[in-house]
Amino acid sequence: MKDGNVIDGIIGRSPGLLRAIDLAKRVADSSANVFITGETGTGKEVIAKAIHNFGGRKKHPFIAINCSAIPENLLESELFGHAKGSFTGASDKKVGLFEEAGEGTLFLDEIGDLSLPLQAKLLRVLQERRIKRIGENQYRAVNARIISATHKDLRAEVKEKTFREDLFFRLNVIPINLPPLRQRKEDILPLAEFFLKKFSALNGKKIDGFHKSALEHMLRTPWSGNVRELENAIERAVVLCDNTWLVASDLVLDTYDLEPISEETMALANAPVSNYSSAESVEALTAAAAAPPAAVRQEFYGLIPAADEPLVTLEELTNRYLN
Repeated sequence: MKDGNVIDGIIGRSPGLLRAIDLAKRVADSSANVFITGETGTGKEVIAKAIHNFGGRKKHPFIAINCSAIPENLLESELFGHAKGSFTGASDKKVGLFEEAGEGTLFLDEIGDLSLPLQAKLLRVLQERRIKRIGENQYRAVNARIISATHKDLRAEVKEKTFREDLFFRLNVIPINLPPLRQRKEDILPLAEFFLKKFSALNGKKIDGFHKSALEHMLRTPWSGNVRELENAIERAVVLCDNTWLVASDLVLDTYDLEPISEETMALANAPVSNYSSAESVEALTAAAAAPPAAVRQEFYGLIPAADEPLVTLEELTNRYLN
């Protein structure tokens, strides 16, 4: 699927995201290791899944593991498997994720949190393309494509001797960087619309859209937690909202400085809304922009007025806050 804001199932149209998607497509059919960097919540796993789905491995498993979420003494078993009785609690044999992924993709998220001993074992697997389960002497060939990701600066970790340089270069064959959401302002409103529809449906709520105060709030918010924070904010707003329109106060949990919106922050004009409002949104929005304010359809991205405020067109909102 492809339209102005949804490209192969990935929502957004910012230059940084489009570069990442383009690179994902170009490397999808190769077997080269891909290394995705970006702050927490930027969508690194989304890009990893896209690489998997773009290529010939899409009929095989996509297996993801967060290396920081599993204790070190269990992580080796998760990755490589173990034989029955190989340690206390190993009541049965276990197939590791390298084997489980088969001909598919193994996504190693937060690879920067691996301990040095596990880094050494992972390096050997990447070099030899075979693993040995804990408690076994038998080697097993593996052919999964490896995609790794981290929010850390691994070059700095290498200098500090907390991450192996040889493993870093082995992983960093195809680097893909995902900019933070604060640098991808064009993606905020398309993502917000998607999350609004998603959580309205999940919670059985009828919410018609965002008031312009909510739009302005989302565009000025720094979103230090990136897409994940935006998603959580909208889910919370939908669950707690008693009205049919979300306003700025519905989205506020922490207090942000409501400073004026800069030109750079607001550089998204009419195009984003026209692409994700509805199937015939381009024609409809064009007609609405030319109509008198009182005739503007309220469902155009929630531009509903306050009780004592006249309706505004998207063009008026753009001129007021983007220019």
